[in-house]
Formats: sequence, C-alpha cells, structure tokens
Amino acid sequence: AVAGAPQFASVQRLALAGAGSPDDFAAAILSPAWERLRYLDVDFGWQGVWSDSTDRGHTLPNLEEFRLAGVRLTDDAARGLAASPLLKRVKHFALSGDYQDGCDLLPLANTCDPDRIETFALGIPHLPERVANALRAKFGDKLRLLPS
Repeated sequence: AVAGAPQFASVQRLALAGAGSPDDFAAAILSPAWERLRYLDVDFGWQGVWSDSTDRGHTLPNLEEFRLAGVRLTDDAARGLAASPLLKRVKHFALSGDYQDGCDLLPLANTCDPDRIETFALGIPHLPERVANALRAKFGDKLRLLPS
C-alpha cells in the first residue's frame, strides 16, 4: 500500500527496520513507485534469512547506496544477491549479518564494478582470511571490514 501511494513517489532515502521476511521486503521495495530511490537501508534485525528477492532490482534504477543488516545468509542467498543487478549500480554497499562459510562472498564482490564502487563494507563474523585478502586485493582502500 505504501509503495503504491503517490505521495511517496519522490522518496529518495528509505530505511526499513525489522523489515519482516524477504518476501515482504521484495513486495514493498521492488515497486516502480521507488524509481527515485537513491539510498536503501534494510535492517532485518536478525529475523530474516535473505533470499534472492533483489533479482528484480531493476526497478531501482537510481539506487546508489544499499545497506543490508541483520541478515542470515545461506550459500544460495549469497549467490542470489551476487546475481542482483542492484550491486552492479551501487556506489556504496554494506552487508552485515551471519554467514557461516563466507566463500560465496567472492562472487558477490565480483558483481560490483570496481571502478564505480566507492565503499564495499562487510560485517560478517569469522570472515575467512583468504576471502578478506581477496577482497582487499580487489577493492583496496574501498573495502571496510566492519565489527561484527
């Protein structure tokens, strides 16, 4: 209902806390009503297991900053997020949450355009050192490893 309301058509910054399920997130965000959205901050509060719901992210053509917090990633979810067109366009990306393996974060990083991205931030507990080293090699001083 909110996404379809005309008074929200010019919104450029949106922050959602306790966003519920990824399906709720997809229904709320991936609407043409948010075409002017430049900044999106979603905090699942450790409640949501991220799914690949951003694969329809082409409806957010002006998004420059994308922050996901409080998510529990699975391998499939990390690959789905890596396939999202959102990551190809953003200048600032931050992801914090729980991810047991960390290996599938490399495809996520490879999705980002190193010439376009200005900040790639991760707050993942127990991030494997080889993954951190690969990210440092790719992003240099653009990489931020956040406290988890």
